[in-house]
Formats: sequence, structure tokens, C-alpha cells
Amino acid sequence: MAIDVREIRVLFFDVLGTVGDEAGSAADEFEQAIHDANGQSGHGKPLAATWLDESTRRLNSILAGESWALNPAR
Repeated sequence: MAIDVREIRVLFFDVLGTVGDEAGSAADEFEQAIHDANGQSGHGKPLAATWLDESTRRLNSILAGESWALNPAR
């Protein structure tokens, strides 16, 4: 079956982790924000790791069919 390229409207590329360094970029931004806020250093990487773990957990729960909405009673 041939594809008529004139009918293609969207090309989608998942570049996170391949082209973009999501975890490293987040760590750098968190580090800078924390330093700007209170002069402390060394918290960017742990905070980024926690953020990435939580966002991955939430994404996986959504993919498993759970609600995406936060549950205040949780």
C-alpha cells in the first residue's frame, strides 16, 4: 500500500531523551532557581530526579487508565 505524501498533514517526533535532555535541563533550571531564591546549591539534581520520578509515575498511571485529575482526598 503506497502512501500519498500529499495527504500527510502532521509529522510527530518524540525527542525527549534523544535530542533534548529533559532531566539535565530540569536539574540546571531547578539549581539556578534555588540558588537565585536563597543562595543554596546542590539541590537541583535531587529535585529534578524527584520531579522526573513523579511525572513518570503519573504518566504511567494515566496510560494504565487511571484518572489524570489530582484527587484531593489522596
